Amino acid sequence: KPCAHVCIRVSDTVAHNDVYPFSEKSLLKSVDRSVEKLARVYRGKVSMLLDVVRDCIVVEHVEGMHRVLMRMVKDPEIQVLRVHNRMSQHYDSRETCGYRDILINFCINTPLSRQLGLSAHVCELQIVLKRFMEHKTNNGHKRYVEFRNKRCA
Repeated sequence: KPCAHVCIRVSDTVAHNDVYPFSEKSLLKSVDRSVEKLARVYRGKVSMLLDVVRDCIVVEHVEGMHRVLMRMVKDPEIQVLRVHNRMSQHYDSRETCGYRDILINFCINTPLSRQLGLSAHVCELQIVLKRFMEHKTNNGHKRYVEFRNKRCA
């Protein structure tokens, strides 16, 4: 549960009413979706698949997104590897059917993660505006999957 631990720690540290973890446990990408993504997107390069362990923090406002990101960047036990800012005005949201968020790929570097040999394991945190999360219903996600599958066909 390392990603969930980071989400709860980050949201507690930011300590504003508009930032909260979406779940109390990390979500694992399914085997089927991992294999599909490896074949369609990464041409079988397993090292490219960085979102097997992932979690989400939902915020009310863009300022909350910035606070969460800064908290992670400043945390000495978190090594931020990549920030994919899908909130940027330069991001073409047609690629994701209008959906936007900030994706952070990171490693957790603590005595325990080093002892367990997990300090190089990459996790993903999604920072999402509440209004986008409200639209991310089962039907909304189902429509996105259909869109993605047609685009990749």
